[in-house]
Formats: sequence, C-alpha cells, structure tokens
Amino acid sequence: MKYYVVGFRFDEARQQVVLIEKNRPEWQRGKLNGVGGKVEEEETNSEAMVREFEEETSLKTYVDEWEEMGEINGDFGELKVFRSIGSLEGIKTNTDEIINIIPVNQIHKATNIIDNLKYIIPYLLYGERYFVSYYDK
Repeated sequence: MKYYVVGFRFDEARQQVVLIEKNRPEWQRGKLNGVGGKVEEEETNSEAMVREFEEETSLKTYVDEWEEMGEINGDFGELKVFRSIGSLEGIKTNTDEIINIIPVNQIHKATNIIDNLKYIIPYLLYGERYFVSYYDK
C-alpha cells in the first residue's frame, strides 16, 4: 500500500488557506489541492508533512504544528489529512507548482479545485473529530 500526506495551513485568523496548483499526478493537473506527497520509508506521517510543506512552500514548520484530522482511502492508497494554523509569512513557490493563498470564504466558488476540498476545508477549520473517507479518482 502507498501512503501519502496532505496538509492545509490556515492563517491565524482562519480566513486564508495555502493551496497548490498541481502539475502531477495527471488527474490533478491545473487543480488546487493541499500541500503534500508520499511518505518515505522510515518517516512518520507528521515528519512527511513537515518535509513536504517545506519542500513545496519554503516555510519551515514543526511536527507539533500539524494536527492529523482524518484520512482518505482509495485505490491510490492511504492519505492522511493534516491542518496547521499559523503565520503564512515567507511562503513562496519552491517547485514547478504554484502556491496560492485563497480566502476560505471563496473555496466554494473555486472551479479549479479538487472536488472534495469544498467540504474538507470548512471542516478542517472547526472540526474536532477525526474523519475517514473513501475516494476514487
């Protein structure tokens, strides 16, 4: 089984969220998603989240800044979903994919977003329970 992480960093006022315009995998090309990627061998999910976020946004975060909120399972493997609330200062594109800081109140209007994020992002703002979901692309 393959293991992945995806994280959503909100500003301290919970009014903005960091999303990335994906180039890969192909089914996500041109769509907004959270920041994340594959969990490497010998790495915890939280460590993978910290590494992926820094690789893609240049912002150094720490394991204790990320809260695991849920998981999405499917034919692709298992995806752990994280949230973080803190400063967005210093975030910049660090790969060939484009970083976007989106107002949370505009997520429902976005046409180029992974569909289930219109529900997941509002939940991540205030949800306190762990969720489990199944998703096929």
